[in-house]
Amino acid sequence: MRIHYLQHVPFENLSLIADWATTQGHLLSSTKFYLDKYKLPELEDFDMLIALGGPMSVNNDSEHPWLVQERALLKEAIKANKYVLGICLGAQQIAKALDCQVKLKSSKEIGWYPISLTDQALRLPLFTGINTSLSVFHWHGEEFEVPSEGVLLASSAACKNQAFLYRDHVLALQFHLEMDIAAIEKIVEACSDELVDDKYIQSKSTILDKAKLYHLNLTLFRLLDNWLSS
Repeated sequence: MRIHYLQHVPFENLSLIADWATTQGHLLSSTKFYLDKYKLPELEDFDMLIALGGPMSVNNDSEHPWLVQERALLKEAIKANKYVLGICLGAQQIAKALDCQVKLKSSKEIGWYPISLTDQALRLPLFTGINTSLSVFHWHGEEFEVPSEGVLLASSAACKNQAFLYRDHVLALQFHLEMDIAAIEKIVEACSDELVDDKYIQSKSTILDKAKLYHLNLTLFRLLDNWLSS
């Protein structure tokens, strides 16, 4: 399978997804919007499109005009029945490409917090063999609406809409399963100004300590394998 990923900032990467892709023999290519020159792929160039995260808002089109280009590509890929995966900002971009709103939350959610799978999610083969109560890594201050044809998959105490599945081939995850410890260290360093005292924001030391305890690679691998085989 040919996988193309869209990267918004240099410290956001797909560490564990790259491991999975290598294990499965998939081919990776990328567009890096933070570079002065970038080139978007044609639909025939990929089988799966992955939009990664970033600190910017999906509603800041004037400041980041590439957001509009990315949404257009996501919309085309969805219509073409390509596999489309969005993570954090990428998930919000998918929601907006599907004409859903993305709004600021009353408080940010940053750190390791549990998510709960919905009853609908538990009936899907997507979550076969996956722990029904996971602690995952979060870093977001906005929340997407779920499309009318989408299935809400997970919620947390701070954010009701944590993930959705749309027409089986589109998967949007507000949280991060793809980041290894090195990637988490980079985002903590790059965005440390957001680590303020708040109900759903953990300290730098807590985030890094928990990153050593939680290993999400097996969960991610199983989720992606289930998705592609369902």
